[in-house]
Amino acid sequence: MKHVRTISRKPAKAADVTIGQVIAVIAAILEVIGSALVSKNV
Repeated sequence: MKHVRTISRKPAKAADVTIGQVIAVIAAILEVIGSALVSKNV
């Protein structure tokens, strides 16, 4: 049962996302949607 030690270690930092990063992604998506709507109305 040597493999238990590697499985029980901390998971990789893949899910380590800060609130700032989430806000930045949402802001970028809203910016793209906003510019698309503006160019569509012109």
